[in-house]
Amino acid sequence: GVLAGVLVVAAVCVDRLARGRWGRAFVAVREDEAGAASAGISVAGARARAVLVAALLGSMSGALFVLAWPGNCPSGFAGATCVVAPGYFGLDLSTLLFAAVTIGGARSRWGPPVALAGLVALRWYFDNHDAVSGDWQTVIYGGLLIASVLAFPGAAGAALRRLAGRPRVQARAAVEPPAGEVALP
Repeated sequence: GVLAGVLVVAAVCVDRLARGRWGRAFVAVREDEAGAASAGISVAGARARAVLVAALLGSMSGALFVLAWPGNCPSGFAGATCVVAPGYFGLDLSTLLFAAVTIGGARSRWGPPVALAGLVALRWYFDNHDAVSGDWQTVIYGGLLIASVLAFPGAAGAALRRLAGRPRVQARAAVEPPAGEVALP
């Protein structure tokens, strides 16, 4: 319950942040630093805010990881120091997360969480039905990753938007100058 609530609040906050002034600055700096600077955006400030947001979300996810799996804490200690060790994050989890971001689309807000939910459901099915062992799960995630990259170059989220009939955002066409005038670069 608490994890789902925190996830929803964090997702809404990130969505509002991305649509706001900071989010527009992040995109401007990512796309063209010189252009962002010429538009009056502090590149160093935008980068510092991006690191701040990433650190906040990362530390919050680490705290939630410890809360979700209390086996990381020493037994018998109510306020004990809990441990998050690198051993918890092996190749299978790294492959799962990378596949979720790639399948869902790195620039999509909701694609990676939806892809992760589908991959975790697949993993749950494999674990509870003894269908596939752990090493083969990583191979299956890798296969899904390769298949999605080949079948959906713009990520599965972009393909679903096209199927749903949502228009794709396109760059503005260059305007031809009137006859007799020269276009400046």
